[in-house]
Amino acid sequence: MDECNNAHCDDATAALAASITGNSGLFGCDMMEILYSGDVSAGYYIGWRDNVTSKAAYLLSLVNMGVTVQSAYITIKTQNEAAYTVVQAEYGEVLKQAGQRILDFDQKAQDDWYANANINSGRILQLNANAHLSNKDMVVST
Repeated sequence: MDECNNAHCDDATAALAASITGNSGLFGCDMMEILYSGDVSAGYYIGWRDNVTSKAAYLLSLVNMGVTVQSAYITIKTQNEAAYTVVQAEYGEVLKQAGQRILDFDQKAQDDWYANANINSGRILQLNANAHLSNKDMVVST
């Protein structure tokens, strides 16, 4: 119970949710933009749907867990089984916004696939400009 005192759980949940919705959030980060932007040198490509949607969905699942923990905390603290409705009212719209924003970025990745492929290809070539690989070296053995 002490872990959630002084709104620690609620603040963490709200910050993580805000990082998905684009409303500042954790350390002022917009996690959807960060995920979408990628980092080619680390193997994450701009607009890579698998990366964007899976990691965003994981973040949303953490927000859902935070809402569940906050609901349990308030229920136990107040001994009121209906106390979850307070948390539901607080986070209902934010969860909808977060889910919709994930869907919006997924659609953006689908719509911009060609432009993203060109950008990613150029970045990969820049990163490997001095690699001196032949076609034979680039074949992946199975």
